Amino acid sequence: MKSDALSKRTSTLRRTRSGPQTRKQILDASLRLFSKRGFARTTVRDIARAAGITDAAIYYHFRSKRDLLVTITEKINMFGQKIITLGGRDGETSENSRGF
Repeated sequence: MKSDALSKRTSTLRRTRSGPQTRKQILDASLRLFSKRGFARTTVRDIARAAGITDAAIYYHFRSKRDLLVTITEKINMFGQKIITLGGRDGETSENSRGF
């Protein structure tokens, strides 16, 4: 009976996790851990545990821990550019936006 319950739980977990959602979980966990511990002190296993996935799932979505950092940095840069663009629409000059 226990194996049936485990089987149902596992299949439910598999159905609720999609590729984009897993990728987001990895990025969110990475950002939290890199911010708290630093890049060098955070392992792929730490990220996997925080995201509730396996190490292999991380490597399915990202080539390396460094690739994770590059992806996070790119997303932060894109977000910053959006803020600057939106600020310019409200009459703020690009000179004022540079301080961001």
